[in-house]
Amino acid sequence: MRGKGGFGKVLSVKDLTSGKHVALKYCTESDVEHIRRFQREVRIMASIDHENVMTVLHANVEFNPPYFTMPLAVQSVSDIIHETKGNIAKTMQVFEGMCKGINSIPTSGHTHRDIKPDNVLVFDGGKIVVSDLGLAKMDERDTTALTRAISCVLS
Repeated sequence: MRGKGGFGKVLSVKDLTSGKHVALKYCTESDVEHIRRFQREVRIMASIDHENVMTVLHANVEFNPPYFTMPLAVQSVSDIIHETKGNIAKTMQVFEGMCKGINSIPTSGHTHRDIKPDNVLVFDGGKIVVSDLGLAKMDERDTTALTRAISCVLS
């Protein structure tokens, strides 16, 4: 097992189609509310197309248990914090990747609500990716009318 969250577990598995190792996250709870939250996490992550936000490779939220796969990271930012002490270049690289990913989430109409070093992952080569949108929410769209509709009859 690679990780565990509030209502999901993450495993390292081999994708039989591609032959690559990926991360598989599945819902560990069986009640309707937790399954809906898990499904929402998948929808939100799949709707954000940004290099610094985790990509959903495949999902089956109707399966029992619901699951999705994503690229397999090597560690989290929590694991590398000690490497950033006194290393401005490394600190800035991590910080920039985090900021880009975090900024793309509200830009896409969502709020993460659980930003912490454990939820920011590091890939081979140092790429930084924001992950774990299990507590994320879809922002309400502003439906306020900004212009007034005027109807007129021409005769």
